[in-house]
Amino acid sequence: MLASVQSRIQIAAARVRRATIGRLLVVSAAALVASTMGCAAGPCTPAIATVQARLNTRLAAAAAAAPSLPESAQALHHRQPTPHSVASALIALGVLSPEKGKIIREAMARARQADQAGDNAACGQALEEVEHTIGP
Repeated sequence: MLASVQSRIQIAAARVRRATIGRLLVVSAAALVASTMGCAAGPCTPAIATVQARLNTRLAAAAAAAPSLPESAQALHHRQPTPHSVASALIALGVLSPEKGKIIREAMARARQADQAGDNAACGQALEEVEHTIGP
């Protein structure tokens, strides 16, 4: 009897973790879209959005395939996950290397800076670095 109850609890906990990951991905994508809505569009803005969407898709797939971690303090306080926090969790799990995470963060920041400056060539180079890092 006790084993049956424990088994049901474990199954329910696994369902909650899977549902949490799904919600986390949806919220991350929504936060990304919302964060770019008020920005002035530069010459590279559509390309940045495309690369960011591919990156988010990759992070979502990796998060769905990765084992779960205990809830963070932020999650316990009902704070929503961000793409950065998802990437940090994947780094903690060993799914994403810290080096790749750093390269991606820095290259995306350079792309956004170049876009704001109107430097389409520099933006394109930074996005190529991201594309190369995340792979096909």
